[in-house]
Amino acid sequence: MNRQDDTVTTYSANGVIKTWRDNSVSIAHSPVAQLNWPAMTMNFALDDYQGEKLAAGQQVNFTFRQTDSGYALVSITAQ
Repeated sequence: MNRQDDTVTTYSANGVIKTWRDNSVSIAHSPVAQLNWPAMTMNFALDDYQGEKLAAGQQVNFTFRQTDSGYALVSITAQ
């Protein structure tokens, strides 16, 4: 039985949705200083995301977390 840690680190950025698929969203996002990332386009898994699908081209603010296989969207809102 796996015990999940109650403290999950999340990161925030803003960006523009490039594509939204059933299991992932591609976002061209601003730099993420906490991770020392430059601005880039990347995919975020939708594993636990329960919100609404947003359209390509929308400017958004979003939070994400690191997973064993990459990064997953936690929350997203249109600007």
